[in-house]
Amino acid sequence: MSGYIAPAAKVFTVAHVRDEEVQSSGCPDGETICGMPLEPAEVWLPLTLRPGDRVCPVCADPEQAGTEEQGTLL
Repeated sequence: MSGYIAPAAKVFTVAHVRDEEVQSSGCPDGETICGMPLEPAEVWLPLTLRPGDRVCPVCADPEQAGTEEQGTLL
């Protein structure tokens, strides 16, 4: 994984991983592996994970796509 990110403008429950290969959302900052757009208005911040920090299960294992919530409350 290349890095962990969290939205400052939403309730943070799990870290997400930036998808370095895909920018299909049309958002200039790209999107996460689980498909959340990294919109500048949400002030996405880089994180350094500590032991016990949770990572979005889809970002951690894309094979789980569609089986878990994305980890933020809208």
